[in-house]
Amino acid sequence: MGVGRNAVQRWLRWYREGGLDAVRCRRRGGPGKPSHLTPEQERQVVAEAAKGMFATAQVVRDWIEQQFGVVYTRDSMYTLLPRLGIRLKGPRPRHAKTDPQAQAAWKKGGSGSSAWPRSA
Repeated sequence: MGVGRNAVQRWLRWYREGGLDAVRCRRRGGPGKPSHLTPEQERQVVAEAAKGMFATAQVVRDWIEQQFGVVYTRDSMYTLLPRLGIRLKGPRPRHAKTDPQAQAAWKKGGSGSSAWPRSA
């Protein structure tokens, strides 16, 4: 199973003490640190994100600091956002030699020539 003997013995002890439910209710890694934001503050962050107010994690970080006086590190923002279900959207990267006019012409009519035979 890829775990040590002590882990299996611990699972068996939990099972003997409370059955399968006792084993299932155990969490791996402990409870973790409590959030810096209250549940209400977290709901406000999610609501603002749903409005499309945030483009980057830094913008979220600055907004939280301004609204609630809570300072997050850059790394902790990348933990907070997925936990709250927030996925920030950013523009797709563009190549330095991108020609918007050529792209628009392509969208309107393709390359203009039909070098490949089309199948029926």
